[in-house]
Amino acid sequence: MKIRRKQFGLSLTEILTSLVIIVLLGAMSMPAINAFLNSMGSTGSCESMINASLASARAIAMREQRYAGVRFQKVFIPGNGTVLKAPQFMIFIIQDTQSTGLKWGFRAMQDIKPIELPENIGVMDMILVTGHKPKEDPLESTQESITLDGQIDSDIELTDTTTFSIIFSPQGNLVVHGVWVRNGDGKTVGYTPPSADKVFNTLGTAMFCQDDYFEGQPYDNLGLGPEPSRRQFIIYEQDKFKQARENGTPYSGYLLSLATKPVYLNSYSGQIISTGTK
Repeated sequence: MKIRRKQFGLSLTEILTSLVIIVLLGAMSMPAINAFLNSMGSTGSCESMINASLASARAIAMREQRYAGVRFQKVFIPGNGTVLKAPQFMIFIIQDTQSTGLKWGFRAMQDIKPIELPENIGVMDMILVTGHKPKEDPLESTQESITLDGQIDSDIELTDTTTFSIIFSPQGNLVVHGVWVRNGDGKTVGYTPPSADKVFNTLGTAMFCQDDYFEGQPYDNLGLGPEPSRRQFIIYEQDKFKQARENGTPYSGYLLSLATKPVYLNSYSGQIISTGTK
């Protein structure tokens, strides 16, 4: 009587097929990332969108062997009192000292479309950058945490705290790194003609303004300047924050409850491990 033995494992054909699929996915990574993130936008799940974006940024950093990450920022709309209404996006950025002309310079990845957060949802790092000298490392910026209503009652302050970056190292680790976002042409404030960058620019011709408009500089004080990347933030509801701000209590009336339980990110994967919305 013959005993039949089951054989486990993959055949040579199956292994080769798997390798071909991996190579093809690698070659199509950018379109795949765009398609995946756009599909996430339709689900209305902010945490899932953020996790998907951070995972993609981490993969980009490891693939390109450069610092890369996700930049949270509101669209630039000229005029006063419009920051609260402006939509907030996640923008994929990568370190590029040569193009930006900055030692700590990052630029937007032109082949990945910025991802808009759900209409009523926003994120803040709850930190204001109150001082920075142009030739210094952004890590040396003077900063203060938002703990008072008066620190979050102006457009400059709101722009500052809703503009920040999450950065991954070439090894894929979540890191605190100096970030100075500039257009891919390295053009500074007042440069004519303006940059052709589709994402970041000097004032007026792109979706987002670059980091050359921080408080204390002889330009329009928009609250956009170099700063360290972040490891945590809060997720807030726009309508609740708006109501608290109109009541004169944007921090004590609403943000305080979120600030005590912020969103933390895993140091290795960069994924959300706890959230202030629950």
